[in-house]
Amino acid sequence: MELVCWYHDLAYPEWLAAAMGVQNAMITSWSTAVVRTTHMTGTATDLGSSFGRIVMRFIRLSVHMEDEDWNHHVADRKKLVLMILLLLSFILGGFIGSWGYNKYKTHALLIPAGLTF
Repeated sequence: MELVCWYHDLAYPEWLAAAMGVQNAMITSWSTAVVRTTHMTGTATDLGSSFGRIVMRFIRLSVHMEDEDWNHHVADRKKLVLMILLLLSFILGGFIGSWGYNKYKTHALLIPAGLTF
């Protein structure tokens, strides 16, 4: 963040950190603490832990899972799908954002701002 602030000559970089914190807090409270939008480290951790629980149960049952055993993973499977989609959306958003910036420069910020209304 310091590099971004130095490159763009921002006088108060703490406002950038505060804005990301407010965004994270708002989205977390609206989504009942499932989604964090300003960073992907928590998403990658949740993705790995959900996948690990599924694999652990699969190995513990000696690869012979019945339908009843598979139903125990409903929450982990839903969370796994959600985290994969969030991670892919984050990456896709990065590509679209960089393309928009290359094409429209700072006016590219008007696109997501317009989509929020």
